[in-house]
Amino acid sequence: MHHYIKNILAGVSVLSQLSILLVLVFAHGATAETDSLFIALTVSSILQLLAMMPYDQFIVYFNKVGKQSEQDANNFYIKVLIISALFGLLLTVVSELTVWVLSYFLEAFDVRDFLEQGVIHGFLAGLLAHSVLGLNDRYFNARGEIVTSYLILLIPQIAILTGILGWTFVDIFELKAVGYIYALCVWAGAIVTTFFILKSVNITNDYRFSGIRGFIVDSVMMRVGHNIYAISFQFFTNLFLIGMAEGIVSFFNYAYRAVIAIFSVAVSPANRVLMFKMSILAANKSMHEHTESSKKYLGECIPLFLFFVFMVILAGALVLWLDTPIIHQYLKIELDTFIFIFTLISLWQFIVILESVYVGVIISLSKYRAFIVVNSIFAFMYISLGFIVKDYGQIYLLILVGMLSQLMSFVMYRMVSNKLLGINSARR
Repeated sequence: MHHYIKNILAGVSVLSQLSILLVLVFAHGATAETDSLFIALTVSSILQLLAMMPYDQFIVYFNKVGKQSEQDANNFYIKVLIISALFGLLLTVVSELTVWVLSYFLEAFDVRDFLEQGVIHGFLAGLLAHSVLGLNDRYFNARGEIVTSYLILLIPQIAILTGILGWTFVDIFELKAVGYIYALCVWAGAIVTTFFILKSVNITNDYRFSGIRGFIVDSVMMRVGHNIYAISFQFFTNLFLIGMAEGIVSFFNYAYRAVIAIFSVAVSPANRVLMFKMSILAANKSMHEHTESSKKYLGECIPLFLFFVFMVILAGALVLWLDTPIIHQYLKIELDTFIFIFTLISLWQFIVILESVYVGVIISLSKYRAFIVVNSIFAFMYISLGFIVKDYGQIYLLILVGMLSQLMSFVMYRMVSNKLLGINSARR
């Protein structure tokens, strides 16, 4: 039964993401306003990743503590909740101050138009709530309640869709309303989910934070490794694209988010199950037994991902072949270019799927040094090559650079994972 519910929720996820893309493509196209929106979403995503730093390893540690007693695990959650809320508040204040400084001192740079739109302030208002919501997502994932965890994951997506619909169809809403509507929805989700969690656990007076230092250190260092990849990809990709042409940021994000929508339905649910199983194996010190679960995960994800990618390409090719006037009237982007970029990004994400098994092993074993080293090499390669190709003004060259960097990352993660598990790669 839960399997069908997860598929339904995955369908809702992909439907919400595709709805965002369709509304933007047909109602707004690729303009300076949509560029500002996508940059705001990128900045917000980076800050959300930073907000996860205090609890990145929550699933692994929750199951370790839970082996002692259920009450110890509940106390652990409450302590981490307090820490994550305080850190989220601090990050929000620092981010607002940073935006103010940038708007004051960088008027002559490309960020001026983006900052004048004011859309980022709404997303910053929801940063603390997103931090708490992310922890609650991990709480249910750690308990094996994957359906509830995935339901929480839908809240930010629905919030963004609601904001975009308001901006598009309600005359009194400007672009900056998207961020504030998002913040209201995320705050509601954070309050409701926290209420139900606290209601279901037995709260004690044990608020001593002794012994939590190792968890914080592992979480921060593991998230540093994650963020090196995320910031080098999200921030520098959009930075390179801004210098090419107006609307190119939107064009890339349309294709990228279409691929991520497919990734959400084909990969994300199974990946959450895999990470739960790996955390249990790590807690029992039997990570070498992950092979069966990993093969099942790849066997489910890869065919489904490739099928959806093929269907999108086929549908786009069919529309181009029909070449009806109504398409030209309402579609505000070049469809053939979109299909080409979509195909390249899909190949890039295919490498990410293969890599995710080895990344999962390293996360479950809390080997953050490997994360930092490999992702730093990826970042150096991607950023340095990106600076070289950006002057050509061709988006596909930047994507090819990303694919090459990701392939190098995959090889290194596979080598590190096999070494940690004592597997001889040559025999495999």
